[in-house]
Amino acid sequence: MNGEAFFQQALQHFSRQNIPAANQALTQAAQFGHSMATLYLAEQYFRQRPDDAYQFLQQRWNAGVKGTLHRLVTLKAFFDEPDLTVADFKLLHSEAIAGHAESILILLNLSDGHKDQVFYAALLQRFAPRLLHDLALHDLTNQVKEYAEQNADIDDLLEYVCRSWFARTHHEPVLTVEKIGIKLYRKVISQLCCNYITLRLQPHLQPSMVHDPVTGKGIKNDIRTSDIVPITPDHLDWFCLEIDMILESLTGISRKRGESMNLLRYKNHQEYKPHYDAIVGQGPEFDKILSDGGQRVKTAITYLSDNYTGGETEFPKLGIRVKGNVGDVLIFDNWTRDGATLRDSYHSGRPVTQGTKWILTKWLRESSTHYGGMVYPMK
Repeated sequence: MNGEAFFQQALQHFSRQNIPAANQALTQAAQFGHSMATLYLAEQYFRQRPDDAYQFLQQRWNAGVKGTLHRLVTLKAFFDEPDLTVADFKLLHSEAIAGHAESILILLNLSDGHKDQVFYAALLQRFAPRLLHDLALHDLTNQVKEYAEQNADIDDLLEYVCRSWFARTHHEPVLTVEKIGIKLYRKVISQLCCNYITLRLQPHLQPSMVHDPVTGKGIKNDIRTSDIVPITPDHLDWFCLEIDMILESLTGISRKRGESMNLLRYKNHQEYKPHYDAIVGQGPEFDKILSDGGQRVKTAITYLSDNYTGGETEFPKLGIRVKGNVGDVLIFDNWTRDGATLRDSYHSGRPVTQGTKWILTKWLRESSTHYGGMVYPMK
């Protein structure tokens, strides 16, 4: 048997909940250098003892398996302790110069504003020629055209990257409305991150649904005419995980209490008519929805685009309209401490009249959700 055969065997064992047999098959696949088996096995080690996972991933990198240092740093950053060091970013740098596209993008993103940022843009152009163009990073594209191979100060660049990482969760609101806990933060998420998430996930778009007020099941309705991508664990990457981390910091609510994020696209005349984000209804289906973490206490909206007209987030009972710019985050409450719907949280996504609006939405519950516990078991 080869590595792929052992890997498929492991997946079959996982589907039958036979974890010991699955891990044995993963170990055999990893010995053949199978990259996905290596990453799966590292996650199994991580759940038991993170240091064992880090040592294993470093060993597999030394054996020539690409992607392992990227996974090592990702596990540290989002599932263990986020206090990354310059040494951690040097690991990502090693992946980047070997052609690992996501590692290049991470370092390109975090080096924004440094004189040598173009070093990573040139790497991206070399290893993923279309990606820099598709991300619409026109200034960097022009810099790469003029870039001549030179000696970038990598040590200084990575020091800068590390400082940028720690600045990610430090933001002050530019608008606060105490009545329903509205807070608007400007330029929280980078243009690169916004464009990348949109580019990567838009092939998975499907029509948005709403909860049927009688049955609680998802149905199409002209109250909500957008298209949606539920960001399931299969879709999670560094950039989605980073946004989750930032939203935890801004809301003060653990990631374990979150539903999955949703990517939403609104084209001309598409809208979400006035509604509550709190789960309102009675019956077995609603009880089932509420059994997974309780009520939706808070909403976070991340704006990924601003080249559209209309499309404001409106709170008609408060007379407030918010037009988010790229990277802005809007947070508000849905539920009172006394256990009732906040009536003033009634809101809408007004019709887009020109262009395309892209946002991410995140609902946070009263307690841990199945999704939160599955994605963040160590938190």
